[in-house]
Amino acid sequence: MKRVEARPYADPEAAARKLLELAAGVEPINDRIHIEKINEPFLSKTGCKAAGA
Repeated sequence: MKRVEARPYADPEAAARKLLELAAGVEPINDRIHIEKINEPFLSKTGCKAAGA
């Protein structure tokens, strides 16, 4: 039997809250926020994995 680790951001609302928190800390350039500036911290700091990874 496999052990399943807790996935705190499996809940879409929790993931959305964390993404908004990260986006609020990013300075927009020409009124745009580059997605890389949100994706990298979300994946590295939270321990989440990208889809398909």
